[in-house]
Amino acid sequence: MEGRSNPSGEVKYTTCPDKTGSPRKPYIKGKIHAHSIKMGWKPSKHNGGTYISSYSLEVSENSDAFRYIDYSNTYSFSCILLSSTLEW
Repeated sequence: MEGRSNPSGEVKYTTCPDKTGSPRKPYIKGKIHAHSIKMGWKPSKHNGGTYISSYSLEVSENSDAFRYIDYSNTYSFSCILLSSTLEW
């Protein structure tokens, strides 16, 4: 009969995770001290379909250059030994 054929073989496809969203706005946890703060954040509303295992933390002493300071696998981090000119 016209328009009929044997079924095709089985195929399998996988998709790559999408880019994750940024964590939501950071907030201060507890008191701000002269040279340290403890900050927290809530995870992104969009994880891209994958598990987020850690966050990279960076600081800037001016608005142009950021430097890596640490990573966290939780939703908070204590920044110590901060200078008075440090932006975060």
